[in-house]
Amino acid sequence: MQQFVSPNTLDNPAVRAELEKRKTSKLKEKRRYAEAYELLLQHCPWREFGYRVGRWDRVPTMDFCGLRLVEWEKTDVMQLIDLGSGRAISEMYLDPQPLPFGSNAKLPRPSGRVWLAGSPFSKAVLSLHGSEIGLWQATAPHLLVEDPEELARHLLSGQERLPREPYQQVDRYGRSTWLADRPEKPRKKDGFTWRFRDIDRTDMHNMRQGGKWRWVGH
Repeated sequence: MQQFVSPNTLDNPAVRAELEKRKTSKLKEKRRYAEAYELLLQHCPWREFGYRVGRWDRVPTMDFCGLRLVEWEKTDVMQLIDLGSGRAISEMYLDPQPLPFGSNAKLPRPSGRVWLAGSPFSKAVLSLHGSEIGLWQATAPHLLVEDPEELARHLLSGQERLPREPYQQVDRYGRSTWLADRPEKPRKKDGFTWRFRDIDRTDMHNMRQGGKWRWVGH
């Protein structure tokens, strides 16, 4: 896995000014994300991974007369891929506090390469080039409701909160529903299989961030 120590992103005046502004915000969530950014950028080297982002999932949309309606929806989940082995090693969700420096700082979809500072198994900062061009935070599914600054501190102190089991990719509907493999909504006549009320997780809670539902299992 390629690794390098980049010029300190925190030395960039725009990055530093934005983080200092967020650290004094009245919103606790914004302050905690800013602290997590600072900790991870200060102490973690950059490593390069491949990625896929975006997947079709079966999610509940509403209840109608006691009947839960389930539909296909694009979810903002990211799969990280080890460039040496080509093996998918984890899934993470992009958090709602990006630092999009530059006019078009967006994570290209549906796949590409990304630099990561932190851990692909718990908490990390992502960048297109290991620089300030665009910064995002990402969190593993089993930690989505946890405090971002605490996750960063746990990682740096050697107390990383890892998933209970190693990551295994599962194609729940007979074929891959990652947008990189399937841009259009899955259809049964194309070989996908599901029951009307199937949902992607059996033990789940929902996270509504940025106007989109994200369904995550423990």
